[in-house]
Amino acid sequence: MSTDRLYALGVADAVEQLDLALTALTMPGELASDARARLVCHDYGDAALLVNIIGDDYTTRWSTAQSLGEALRSDWPPGLIDVVASYQDLFVSFDPLVTGHAALRGVVAELAGRPRPPRPRPRQHFVIPVVYGGEFGPDLAAVADALSTTEESVVALHLAGDWTVRFVGTVGAPMMDGPRLPASVPRLVTPRARVQPGSVAVSGLHCMVYNAASPGGWRLIGRTPARLFDLDRPPHVPYRSGDTIRFERIDPADWSRWDKPLEACEPVRDGAA
Repeated sequence: MSTDRLYALGVADAVEQLDLALTALTMPGELASDARARLVCHDYGDAALLVNIIGDDYTTRWSTAQSLGEALRSDWPPGLIDVVASYQDLFVSFDPLVTGHAALRGVVAELAGRPRPPRPRPRQHFVIPVVYGGEFGPDLAAVADALSTTEESVVALHLAGDWTVRFVGTVGAPMMDGPRLPASVPRLVTPRARVQPGSVAVSGLHCMVYNAASPGGWRLIGRTPARLFDLDRPPHVPYRSGDTIRFERIDPADWSRWDKPLEACEPVRDGAA
């Protein structure tokens, strides 16, 4: 994996943590505002900006972050290295030998004020098969306790509807929200040193899938045999922000049947799993 790719993955992880922890930063500078959302920009180290989208409506904050990210990728100003748009933030990294904070703030401000057409790409839908509980989802009981319900009820909640990919995180992890959980799920006090690839996890009101073995503090409720990430195939994951995912329960005995790329996974027919 290239140094640039590793850097980009690290940036995505940093934004993921900033978003979910709602970390406060210093040196704010308001860039733009309208009736829907306000953009506040922070210098982030020597070679990056963090743009916070402020507003009362969650969907507006998210869509503003995503559309602004797409506009930056489309224009790709000199010195830009990477753009990561998340739930309500935009992380912009740049080469300080080519450009600087002030220049990039100006680009962001100009793009924020530019009318943007609706996204032309249609929304895609994917199905992820999951084995819940036991060795596949060791935190299912703890999540049930945190939500004051049963393990089967947690699974039913997770299967209740589509989850929307809000942004793509580290190693192509789909960062999602969807069926409303009755309460926020706490993270592990001490993160695991290694999470199995394919682990389906929840934290707060969000859900994600770990695509590679890595440390992690989200609660593991299941695991999928489907392969979501392929480093040798661009794009490395088939989904993008705005796409939807539905989880479907499978039996452990059918694991090998579903060990295939995500795009090849079809909905489980009644009695087929």
